[in-house]
Amino acid sequence: MYDLGEIIRQHRLEHHYTQEQMARKINKSKSAISRYENGSEMPSLEALIDIAILFHLSLDQLAGLEKKESLSMEDLSPAQIQILKSLTLEFRAEIRRPRTGLTPKQLAILNDLIIEFQGHS
Repeated sequence: MYDLGEIIRQHRLEHHYTQEQMARKINKSKSAISRYENGSEMPSLEALIDIAILFHLSLDQLAGLEKKESLSMEDLSPAQIQILKSLTLEFRAEIRRPRTGLTPKQLAILNDLIIEFQGHS
């Protein structure tokens, strides 16, 4: 059974936040976080969005509808974002093809990735 409060608590603990620390980060009270976690209060949509952003989750993931991990591209340049999107699409397509080493397109994407992210650590 889906338990939003438990999901919030698990993510809070994974990020090593106390209820008070989490509350400060999303501009809520410690008691509000406690109520969310114990199920006595449902967070508003605004609070859910803030929680999802804090934990780098989609609202679907927070709602238990999607089990996939997400990757934040918030501080990346447009070129870096495009390279990562290309990389994701190409390597997902590879799952449907037999493995025979990297394709020329994959090698080109990896080369672009190395060049673009070099020195951006």
